[in-house]
Amino acid sequence: MTRITVPGRDDLTQVRVSVPFSYGFSKNSIWSLGKRGHVYARKEANALREQLAWKIKNVKADWYEGKVWIDIFVEKPDMRGDAINVIDLVCDAVKDAIGIDDRWFCIRRLDWAVVKKDPKIYVGIGQAIDQHHRVCSNCGKLLPLSEFSSNKSVRLGKSRECKECQTMLRKIAKEKDKPVTDSARERGERT
Repeated sequence: MTRITVPGRDDLTQVRVSVPFSYGFSKNSIWSLGKRGHVYARKEANALREQLAWKIKNVKADWYEGKVWIDIFVEKPDMRGDAINVIDLVCDAVKDAIGIDDRWFCIRRLDWAVVKKDPKIYVGIGQAIDQHHRVCSNCGKLLPLSEFSSNKSVRLGKSRECKECQTMLRKIAKEKDKPVTDSARERGERT
């Protein structure tokens, strides 16, 4: 378990952990079918997810609402299974550990190698921001929370539209509410 700081980049957080390889990390091994057709997560898969989440939690780092980069390197003992099959369980463990919704996650790197002795799964988690971010629901830009007005009725305490879009939306609404005069009506305009 390590936390890495990059010289000259105080805003960059990187955490790297490793856990022993198990085929229980594979999406093909996570779910089981019960007697009555009920699908449930296997106990082994839950234990592996909790083990990885615990290792990530033990590395002290601050995490913010915003893009989270994930690197996964899978050492496997043979050619069975694909490295891509571990993404689900790894992302669930990262989500549990850092408390950031997985829609912010980006897989930066996924690779594998066959290693006969002591195979492991290495997970790197990085973030290049130092404050919470939000995507404006109007313009779609990813902006820091300081670019949003206060709104105590939502989880982060900020509105969904950025200040710039709110100003524009108010102007548009104001234009629609202007009364139409007789001469402007004849020309098809608003005053």
